[in-house]
Amino acid sequence: MLSRFYSFKFIISVALLWLGALAYGLAIYSTQVYQAHAVENKLDSLQSLLELKSRESIADLYQRQKLFAFKMQSEEPFRKALTAGDAAAIEAWLNEGYNRYQVVAGKFRPKALVVRDLSGAIFAQSGDDG
Repeated sequence: MLSRFYSFKFIISVALLWLGALAYGLAIYSTQVYQAHAVENKLDSLQSLLELKSRESIADLYQRQKLFAFKMQSEEPFRKALTAGDAAAIEAWLNEGYNRYQVVAGKFRPKALVVRDLSGAIFAQSGDDG
């Protein structure tokens, strides 16, 4: 009775074709899913790399800033003006140090130099806009 409608070979062939189409569809779907995961992982790794490089750059900039401040504080005219409390002399020294360091700096270009007193008020300042 079954041979009357469909042969065994025909049923097997249709089943194999259906399984092949299913396997092909699953392969395409899994490729898209893994591709999306690969892009997401690449984005995450780039973000973490950017975060790491940013932290390194900020730490390097902070070190350069501290070295510059220590260099300025160690110079004799600056210390004399600071102990005398002469704001005009400190500003003149800051302007001179600012211009001198801008030429040699390379990567580190300060926008302004500010000297504060112990209460946090600005005592003297210098910058690229005067």
